[in-house]
Amino acid sequence: IYPDYSSAYSFRAETYLHQEKYVNAIDDICRALEIDGDKKAINQLFKFPKDKINLVVAKLKSYCTKHPLEPDYWYYIGQVYANIEKYIESNDAYNKFLGIDHNDQIVSFISNNYVLLADYDNALAYINQAIQLDPENENYLVDKADILTKMGVYEQAISIWASLVEAHPDYLLCDIAPAEIYNR
Repeated sequence: IYPDYSSAYSFRAETYLHQEKYVNAIDDICRALEIDGDKKAINQLFKFPKDKINLVVAKLKSYCTKHPLEPDYWYYIGQVYANIEKYIESNDAYNKFLGIDHNDQIVSFISNNYVLLADYDNALAYINQAIQLDPENENYLVDKADILTKMGVYEQAISIWASLVEAHPDYLLCDIAPAEIYNR
């Protein structure tokens, strides 16, 4: 295997996963991630059985220690936990990412996890942070309107939808979502 060829590691990891050799698989996945963040390797993080997630997280945490200024391993841990619906643990990992790199997308992931936990106050606080970091990202406004709707703050949600309709009159979601709010 070529030592700097990430795809070779991720393909070999796939074989290990099929053979249920999970220690070997996570070793190769982490090596592929270390080389260049190989997308196949990222996807393989979600192919481990639930009872092997602690192995995955432990290995990823060892890479966090090995590369303390590289936030991506915390992102991977957050994604792994979110994938198995451990949203609090996911947010803990994402917050460690934010301690290294304050990234609007990670802030929005935290907000989404809070939505899934039905903790709308925290969801709103984090989506507001994401909007501050990237005010041009209209997806965050859609998320905010959705959170406000879940909170029962319909007038603010409708106001956001109205601004989105104004900016994008042909966007179907901008017609449907406010109509659903009015039906409540």
